[in-house]
Amino acid sequence: MTDQETNPLPGTGGEADGISGFLQQEMTRLGLEMVVQEPPLEDVSSLGKGSTGQVASSFDRVLKRTVAVKSLQREYSTRQDQLERMVREARAAAQLEHPNIVPIYGLGVSPTRGVYFTMKQLRGDSLRHVISQLALQNPAYTWEFTLARRLDIFIKLCQGVAYAHSKGILHRDLKPENIRVGNYGEVTIIDWGLVREVSHDAESGAPRHPHSKPRSRQSASRKNDSLSASNMTMDGILSGTPRYMSPEQAGAENSQLDVRSDVYTLGVILYELMTFFNPFYDKETEDDILESVVLATYPHPRQFTTGRDLPRELEAIILKAMSLNREHRYQTVPELLRDIYAYREERRVTAFQSDVLTSLRHTLRRNPVKTGIAVTTILTFLLSLWLLYLINMYMYQSVMLRARNSLEHATRQQNYLLAKQPYAQSMTADTERRLAEMHGEIENDFDSAELLLSSLTSVSPWKKETRTLHIQLCRQRLQFAVQDGRFDDIPRIISKIQTVYGASQDNIPRELQTAIIRAEHARRGICCLTELDSSPPGVPFRLARLITEADGTLTADPLPLIEDVTPLLDFQLSKGDYLCTLEPPGSPPVYYPLHLSHGERRSIHLPLPEVIPQGTVYVPAGEALLGVNSVPTELPAFFIGQHEVTYRQYFQFWKSLPATRRAEHLPMLQFALDQPPQPAWDEQGKLHSCVTWETPVTGVTHDSCSAYCAWLGRQCKRPCRLPSADEWEKAARGVDGRLYPWGNTFVTQYSYTFENLQAHATYQLAAPPGSFPKDTSIYGAADMAGNVREWTDTPCAPGLWVIKGASFAASRRYLPLHESDDTPHLPSDVGFRVLFPQ
Repeated sequence: MTDQETNPLPGTGGEADGISGFLQQEMTRLGLEMVVQEPPLEDVSSLGKGSTGQVASSFDRVLKRTVAVKSLQREYSTRQDQLERMVREARAAAQLEHPNIVPIYGLGVSPTRGVYFTMKQLRGDSLRHVISQLALQNPAYTWEFTLARRLDIFIKLCQGVAYAHSKGILHRDLKPENIRVGNYGEVTIIDWGLVREVSHDAESGAPRHPHSKPRSRQSASRKNDSLSASNMTMDGILSGTPRYMSPEQAGAENSQLDVRSDVYTLGVILYELMTFFNPFYDKETEDDILESVVLATYPHPRQFTTGRDLPRELEAIILKAMSLNREHRYQTVPELLRDIYAYREERRVTAFQSDVLTSLRHTLRRNPVKTGIAVTTILTFLLSLWLLYLINMYMYQSVMLRARNSLEHATRQQNYLLAKQPYAQSMTADTERRLAEMHGEIENDFDSAELLLSSLTSVSPWKKETRTLHIQLCRQRLQFAVQDGRFDDIPRIISKIQTVYGASQDNIPRELQTAIIRAEHARRGICCLTELDSSPPGVPFRLARLITEADGTLTADPLPLIEDVTPLLDFQLSKGDYLCTLEPPGSPPVYYPLHLSHGERRSIHLPLPEVIPQGTVYVPAGEALLGVNSVPTELPAFFIGQHEVTYRQYFQFWKSLPATRRAEHLPMLQFALDQPPQPAWDEQGKLHSCVTWETPVTGVTHDSCSAYCAWLGRQCKRPCRLPSADEWEKAARGVDGRLYPWGNTFVTQYSYTFENLQAHATYQLAAPPGSFPKDTSIYGAADMAGNVREWTDTPCAPGLWVIKGASFAASRRYLPLHESDDTPHLPSDVGFRVLFPQ
C-alpha cells in the first residue's frame, strides 16, 4: 500500500483508535454488524477517482485473486451522508445479479480505508473512451465498433438497466464513464452511487427553477477542461451528471423520478453512440447545460455530419426516448428495447411513421426466401418476353433491311433506264418485266414486315420503338405506291392503317395523317398551289414549268404559266417541276424551284432576304428530294458560295494567321503518286507554277477549311461555316431529285471531269470558277458537279468527312449529285465553298 493509504483516517482526536470507534458507531447506527479491521488486501494501485469515491486494484490474499476496491476519498470518509451512500450502493449492487451489472464480493470497514466494498475488476475500455476514439476516426475502433456492434452494446446496457428496474432500483447516474466494454463483448454497468428505490423517496427536495444555483456545487461559471472532467457526478438536492440528467432530474424534482428518467438517459447515450457527440456538447457551464436539458434545445442526430447516414428509425427512437414530456417517452426500458429489436429485424418501429415503400422494403427483407422466389419468377417471365421481343425485332429489322435494299435497287434501276431512254414514249417489254419482278419482291417484303410487326405489338402494344417502326412501314408503303404510280393500292393501304388505329382521323398518328393526305392528293391527281406569298408581299414573280431541252438540260419554259405579284391564291397545276422567280426591287432575283407530286396541294410562304452576301446565292427553305432514293428532306434557308474559294481568297486568310500557325494551314499539292506534297506558295508568297490565283484552292485539310470559314465570319460579322452534305446537295440539285445540276442526262462537255479531254487540254489542273456554264445549279451556284470536289461539314466516320462532287481528276462515277466520298484523290483535287445561315 502507499503511504497515503496506510495512514489513519482523520477523526475528532486524530488517533486510529478514535477512528475505529467512530466507524464502529456508524456501522451500528446503520444496522450493520461489522467489525472494524484491516482486510486481507495488498498491492493496492489506483484505478480512478470520481466525485467522492475512489477505486483501487488489490490482491485478495485469502481468495488469491485481484479485485477492485471502492472506498471514499479521505475528505469524505467521515461524512455520515457519504457513508450511508456507500452502504446503499453496495447493498443495491449486491442485489442485482445480472451479466451486465458489476458483481459485488463483499462490504467491509477498516481504519485505513473507512467503509469499502470489493467487486469484480473489469477489463477493457470505458464506453467514453470508445466514443472518443470513434469521434477521432481511429481506424482500429471504426473497424470494430460498427453500427451493429454499437447497437449490441446498447442492447446489453438496456438489459442491465431493465433488470435493475425490475428490482425496484433506479440508477440515476448512467453515462459512458460508468459503462465498461470488455474485449469479448462484455458490457457492464458500474458506479451505483446515486441508486434509489422506486417505491420510496430516498431523497427529498422541493422543485426549483433550472437557473437557481445548486447548493452542493461551486460556481457554475467555471469552464470545464474536457468532456470527461465536466461529467462529474453532482451530489445534494441536484443529483446526477448534468449532460445525462432527465429534465425532471435537472429541475431537482426528485420526488417525480421514475424509470422514465433512466429511459431519457439511455436515449442520450444512444445519441452519443450514433453521432459520437453529446446533445449538449456546445454548452460549457452547468447552468447552460441544465437550461438546455429542461428546454430540450439540442440538435437532432441527423444534423451532425457523422449522423447524416443514421437511419431515420434510429433517430426517431432517440428522440422519443429523450422526449421532454415523460408521457411521450418510452414508459419502460423493455418498450425501448422492443423498438431496437424491431429496427434490427426490419419490422415496424413504433416511434417512426414509415411510408409504404419503406414498409414494403422491410417486409421483403424479413422474407428473403419468398422474396427471392417471387423476384426470380418475375425476372424469368420478363426475360422470356424480352427474348421474344428481341427475336421478333431482329427478324423485323432483317425484313425491313431487305425491303429497303429492294426499294433502293429498284429506284436505281429506274433512274438508270430513264437516263438511257430519255425520249422513249414507253418502256420496252423487257424493262417492264424486270420492274414488275422488283415490285413483287418489294411488296412481299412489306407484307412480311407487317406480319412480324403485328406479332411484336402483341408483346408490347404501346412500346415507342414498335409504334415508330409501324409508322415508318406505313409511310414507306404509301410513298412507294405514290412514286410508282400505283394509285389503286392507296385505298387498301389506308384501310389497313385504319384497322390498326381506328377509323377516326384523330386516332391516327400525325406523321401518318400527313402521309395519308399526300397519298390521297396524289391519287386524285390534281395539284394546287393554295397560296404563294412572300415577305414582304407585292413582289413580282414568274411561275414557269421546267422542260427538257433538246440538249438534255432542264430549263424554265420561256412562256411562263403566270406573271403576277404576290400573294397568289388557289392556282391549279398538273404534277411536275416548276421554277418560281421572284424579283424584289433593288435585289438580285430569288429562285424557288417547286416539285409537285401527283395530286399534291402546296402552300408556300417565302421570306425574302434583305441582303444577299456578296459572292453567294440564296437557297430558300423547303423540302428537297435528296439521297440515292430521292427522300423528301426539309432544310432551312441559307446562302452558299457561288464559286469555290480561290487561292487568292485563301491567301488573304493565310496571311492573317500568326507565323506559328501558317505551316498548319498551308495548302499542300501532290501532282503524282510518286511525288511528295509541295506547298502551294513559298515563304515570299510566290504561287506554284501549276496553279493560278483565280483557280479553286485545293490541298487544304478539313480543319483549314473550317478555320477559313471562322475567319471569314469574323470579317463579315455573321456566322460562316462549311455546308452540310444535305445543304450542298440541295444547292446543287434543287428540289426535283435531278442527277446533275443541268438535268438527268450525262454530257461529258457540261462539266470538268477526268473524261472531259477537251478541258484537260485547255487547263493544266482546275479551271477558273464559272468556266462551264452548264455546270450551274438552278439557284446559280457554279461548278457544283465538276472542276474540284468539295469538303462538307458532315462526318461519316471518326476523323473522316463527306466529300461531294467530282473533279478534274475524278471520273464521272462521282458526278451524280447524290454520290459522296470520304478520301481526297491524288493529285490533290478537293476544295471547298462557304455557307452563311440565314
